[in-house]
Amino acid sequence: MVRKGLVIVIILLFVGTCLIPSTAQNIEKSLLTSRGDWLYVGGSGLGNYTRIQDAIDNTTDGDTVYVFPGIYNERIRINNSIQLQGADPLTTIIDGQNTSNDILTCVGTDAVISGFTIFNCSMSHSCILINQTVNCTLYGNIIHTGGYGVTVQNAQNISIINNTFLQIRTTKTGYIAITLNNCIFSTFSQNKISSWDGGILIKGTHLLITQNTITNTHRGITDMMNSLPFANKYFIIDENHLNNNKVAIFLAGSRDYSITRNEITNSTTVGLYMVEEVFAGDNPENITIKDNLITYSAQGMVVENSINMSIEGNHIQHNTLGLSFLYSSFTSVKRNTFQDNTETVVYQWAFFPFSRFNYKVPQFDMNFWDQPRGPPYPIAGRWGLHKPWFFFSPINIFPWVTFDWHPSQEPYDI
Repeated sequence: MVRKGLVIVIILLFVGTCLIPSTAQNIEKSLLTSRGDWLYVGGSGLGNYTRIQDAIDNTTDGDTVYVFPGIYNERIRINNSIQLQGADPLTTIIDGQNTSNDILTCVGTDAVISGFTIFNCSMSHSCILINQTVNCTLYGNIIHTGGYGVTVQNAQNISIINNTFLQIRTTKTGYIAITLNNCIFSTFSQNKISSWDGGILIKGTHLLITQNTITNTHRGITDMMNSLPFANKYFIIDENHLNNNKVAIFLAGSRDYSITRNEITNSTTVGLYMVEEVFAGDNPENITIKDNLITYSAQGMVVENSINMSIEGNHIQHNTLGLSFLYSSFTSVKRNTFQDNTETVVYQWAFFPFSRFNYKVPQFDMNFWDQPRGPPYPIAGRWGLHKPWFFFSPINIFPWVTFDWHPSQEPYDI
């Protein structure tokens, strides 16, 4: 009886093994755990689909669609909570064939998309559109040749992680790699963006933008100007690497944010540029700029018309101009290291619209200025009678001087 039982068990195991498509045996174990069934596209397994959309249309929440290597010329829409997993982003390719629509649209909650190259949409659409949904993840994809790479709009709890955004200059130039439009409580991390006009365009609140590498753009990270009545708030830009951009970070319609621990090099115009939005009249307020490395740029940091800004612990080195302030109030500049800039600091302030000059002259303290300095260290600036308007230049600019009363005797460690 024992021998008969063993024979039956072996037969059942053999039959069960035969039911699994033979070409599915090499699926990587690193895939996220699936709650439901697996459906297969491509390959040679019995019953595998030939089109990705056909497989998606036959899923229910919790299923996984696994796509074998190949080129898939189709548009895709995800409406439910599934995982869409490509075998390898270098060989599993979705070609939009210059479609006049978005290539992949995701409106399903809790969806995961990973392991694809997605490319070739029109200049007025996105390779991937994540729209009016929550808890979606885009991980480990290659995205290029399209007007917009990924657009996230009216969505929350979105994760865009470890994707590569390339532009193939021999074909066409893309506008924005990642566009956020009314996006909240979301993370954008470890992405590589190169040679788009814009890297990450933000409009939202409670965002974390961290550990991305952005090179060769006109603006690496920027916001949507003239976005009344909306203002970007409560976001963090942290530990990003921005190299060879025209402007690494440009913010003109945002407030209540932090820029920390970023490495910014070789910006041809400005490394960090924070400015009042002219038409909306919004000032950058309640801002922390801390522990950034800004080097080899035309201008390290430019601040215009800000209120309540803290600039602390930054290394600003080897720039043509280190730091520029124009008509900013309640600004603190502490414990920064200024080294080998052609010109270190310039600032301008005006009596109007406020009357007390100590609110408007930057407050410098405990900074290192190229070499050990005895206190007080003088910092020259200029002042005028009024703050300029959009079409009206200031007049009566006069010399001014303020002081760093406790200059550091050695550079800080970053």
